[in-house]
Amino acid sequence: MTGATPHPKPVFLPRLRSVDPFEVALTIARAMALSQDRARLAVRSAWYPDEPPQVVPFLDADAWLATALGCIPAFSVTVPSLRVLRERALRSMLVVMLARSGNNLSEASRAVGTHRKVVRERLRRAGLYPIPDISGELLTTHVASKAPSAATAYAGATLTGLRVLTPKANPADQTVLEAAARVVERIGRESATRVPPQG
Repeated sequence: MTGATPHPKPVFLPRLRSVDPFEVALTIARAMALSQDRARLAVRSAWYPDEPPQVVPFLDADAWLATALGCIPAFSVTVPSLRVLRERALRSMLVVMLARSGNNLSEASRAVGTHRKVVRERLRRAGLYPIPDISGELLTTHVASKAPSAATAYAGATLTGLRVLTPKANPADQTVLEAAARVVERIGRESATRVPPQG
């Protein structure tokens, strides 16, 4: 036997879905304790001035989801600049394309319609060049064991917002906001130290 054949890198194929944009927006709005009106505003804004479609056919589901999630940190506390938003969205999309192409930079560049040199520079700025094993270890790592609980994450985000708002409020409201911050901080500590039940 001359040696084992190396295992090919996994290639993640796109998952296409037909979706109702309002149903998607409504699901996200519910998860974030927002009203239906906020969901309608988001959908209307996305297609304005045209009417939103009832169904978006052939949505590249995991690429869209990764891009949407990748932009979340940019919206912490305030609306991001267009430059930051573009960079976050492109970074997330590149990670998905690299996973699909088995870390092939040329294929990932073609998928997003950008020159290979531009992609390489974007990855370098994001700390992703030289390219890690995106198509293997990175995407198969169990993230839940390292990530904070949802309650801890929500508490941290809420606490950040309260600390930003407090100095801008009038004295009476400052007292209320400071008390709220103490409650949220306590919830965050308790969530972080709580031992999850063994399954």
